[in-house]
Amino acid sequence: MTKNVYLVCLISFSSLFLCTQSFAQKIGVIYIKGEVLVGDKGKKLKPAKKNMTLSTGQIIKTGESGLALLKNDSMTIKVMKNSTMILSLGKSSNTLTVPRGGAVLRYVKKGLAQGKVGLKVKTKTASLGVRGTTFMVYSREKSNSILSVRKGDVDFQGNGSDQVVSVGTSKTTMTNLEQKNLRPRNFGLNDKVNWDLKEGDDLSQPSAFYSHVEKMWQQYKKEQEVKWNNYKSDQDNKWKNFINN
Repeated sequence: MTKNVYLVCLISFSSLFLCTQSFAQKIGVIYIKGEVLVGDKGKKLKPAKKNMTLSTGQIIKTGESGLALLKNDSMTIKVMKNSTMILSLGKSSNTLTVPRGGAVLRYVKKGLAQGKVGLKVKTKTASLGVRGTTFMVYSREKSNSILSVRKGDVDFQGNGSDQVVSVGTSKTTMTNLEQKNLRPRNFGLNDKVNWDLKEGDDLSQPSAFYSHVEKMWQQYKKEQEVKWNNYKSDQDNKWKNFINN
């Protein structure tokens, strides 16, 4: 009796595992340029090949001259140079982790319930929730994360923020020194992004993109210093007035 129960449990578990595996999405590599490595987490990465298929849990990494274009029925992903992406692909939801570098993505999830997030993107300083849109995410490792939306809406939350902000068409946001959300607005970055997602086009990001990213960060840090100095001066004046009175 015990043996029969064990066999039934084993068969049920195997069936469940196979069903889960069949539901997991995969994504194809349709274009590569320069150094592009792929493989499983914890194992040595190997050079990517065009038309190969990537599955959940795998990593894709590009070098200084590297670029990769990935595609399935739900999304198209252009992985920029000097970037790392970890794939977590499921039946109804997907998570992309970008600890370094960036990507341009077009996500369209047919049949997704209204208001439901079908794609999540995580960096070291922020999390994004996507329902269907075209956007760019860039992670400056532990420094900050940047989101620019070409079309649609993307939810953005810095790891240091309590609230999520919705970033709409042509808007940009990023995290600050404390990993908190910056108010979405037009930083001029959208015009610097190469949004092309078709094989055969010039898919690389222009140097103006990377220089503008650095310019944005330096400018915001300067704004933070001015705000802090003004705040400190105001507090000092309040304290002096309190003492004198």
